[in-house]
Amino acid sequence: MGSSISWSAGRLVDYVLGAPGDLPTLADITELSPQVIRVLGQNPGQATLQGTNTYLVGDGPKRMIIDTSDGNQYWWPLMQKALNDHGAVVSEVLLTHRHYDHVGGISEIRNVFPEARVWNARGSLPSPGGAGRRCQHKCCDGDVPDNCGVLDEGKVVSVGGVAVRVLFTPGHTDDSVCFILNGSEGIFTGDTILGGRSAMFDDVERYNMSLRKLSNILTVQCEGGAILYPGHGDSIPAERSCHYVDRMIRMQRMRETAILDTLQTMPDSSVSDLCSAMYPSSVQSAMAQSLIQLHLEAMEARGQVRKSESWLGSMLWQVQA
Repeated sequence: MGSSISWSAGRLVDYVLGAPGDLPTLADITELSPQVIRVLGQNPGQATLQGTNTYLVGDGPKRMIIDTSDGNQYWWPLMQKALNDHGAVVSEVLLTHRHYDHVGGISEIRNVFPEARVWNARGSLPSPGGAGRRCQHKCCDGDVPDNCGVLDEGKVVSVGGVAVRVLFTPGHTDDSVCFILNGSEGIFTGDTILGGRSAMFDDVERYNMSLRKLSNILTVQCEGGAILYPGHGDSIPAERSCHYVDRMIRMQRMRETAILDTLQTMPDSSVSDLCSAMYPSSVQSAMAQSLIQLHLEAMEARGQVRKSESWLGSMLWQVQA
């Protein structure tokens, strides 16, 4: 394996799969703007970074909550403190996607605010070409009420002095959405964009399309940038937002270039072989396998790679001649 492959893959894994210990410490409650308060979900970890970000949005007596952590016993008292400090109640609950660490606190909210309406999107639309899609994280799904309001593309939800518009951004999950605040002031990105790491995804092609969609929104509608409020990690300032999303797009290409380079020198490799060669530690290699598998499936559909079955029944990958 050449050094260029090792360097590029190593830089990727540092960014995609790095441990949360090297991330900045975030306060439990942070007023990010007069209309946006971040409350940490109190569930830090490898996948959740400093914890799931939940947002209290608005500037009047009625406010919306975007995402609800996993419902652990430490999160809701913090959200209640933020509400009490501002003399506010919850009237709307918006979900960026159905993973349990974003929907687990719904019951806590409804116990206190039974009239609060919950909104979520419905996953739909087939992946372009039907490739690179495998809902590998179904075990991560949480319980969402059946009577939710539906977040369709362009839907506007308003509370007091704020309004958010729905931007359908599938890829991380098939129901992932972002919310554009007051036309162009900021974007709540859920797990489509994270603060400090690349996101994981279930569908390569749809995720790439969503990144390009976000890049276009930031460039055109937001006139060169808007604050990004991610589902995990710190917010991204408006002046860095376009570059940040474009870097995520480049990371997708870099990962596939690293796969092709590695297969050139190691033809007939399994996914495990590829990850062991591309990533600098056994832990990172194991974590990367589902990600690399999805890239390979998408690249196979594009005619870039092909697979064959070994005599032991495992799938071996080669560059398409």
